[in-house]
Amino acid sequence: HLDSMELNNNNSTISKTTRPQAQPWIDVKFTGPILQNLHELFADSLGVNVSDKRMGPRGMSKYKYQIDFGGGGGTTWRGTLTKMKFPGVLFHHETRMKDWFYDDYLKPWEHYIPVSWDLSDLRERYDWAEAHPEECAKISQRATEAVEYIMSAPYMEQLHKELFHTKLGPIVQQYQPLSEEERSATPGQDTLNVILNRYHNDGFVTEEVAACEDDGDSCAVLVRRNEYLHQRYRSNAMK
Repeated sequence: HLDSMELNNNNSTISKTTRPQAQPWIDVKFTGPILQNLHELFADSLGVNVSDKRMGPRGMSKYKYQIDFGGGGGTTWRGTLTKMKFPGVLFHHETRMKDWFYDDYLKPWEHYIPVSWDLSDLRERYDWAEAHPEECAKISQRATEAVEYIMSAPYMEQLHKELFHTKLGPIVQQYQPLSEEERSATPGQDTLNVILNRYHNDGFVTEEVAACEDDGDSCAVLVRRNEYLHQRYRSNAMK
């Protein structure tokens, strides 16, 4: 929500106020200060407090403007879609990354107000919103309707069909288990190890990110945020 971060009007970078009496044009903060220690660096070095105590959806929904920042979960389905469901209009941070699960359905100026990846047009977009409250209300209404559809069973079925049947299906169909001849040539190795060895022989390096039991009911994630649990498969490790 727009609630206390100062931006430089020329290049949209965080700047320290040189005149105590000067007021920034925007008031915005991070509402979920998970990285509070990092945020404190801004306050110590630049005099800018970029986060405060956590604010839940009920409190955020009282603001007429919402904004999401790409990065560590800033434009996740929960972060973006939740804000789009609020009565206020969303300023959506459009980055070079693609939010694949809804990006093709949501359109700029129809469901949200787009903001460029470097935030250089944020002030322009804000001024437009201030001058066009009725258009903002229409955008917000269309966004609410879009989110209701995106979270519905028909859309989930459509997405499942598109991603798993249309795109992933042909890949799965190409899988071939080891033939008897290959089993004889690679005694003691299962299909997975043989496939990995083929990748390694072609110069690829693979990384195991999850491990599942044979029953498929329990899986363990091996690569976690801020943890170095990387288990790399290399050709010499398979011998």
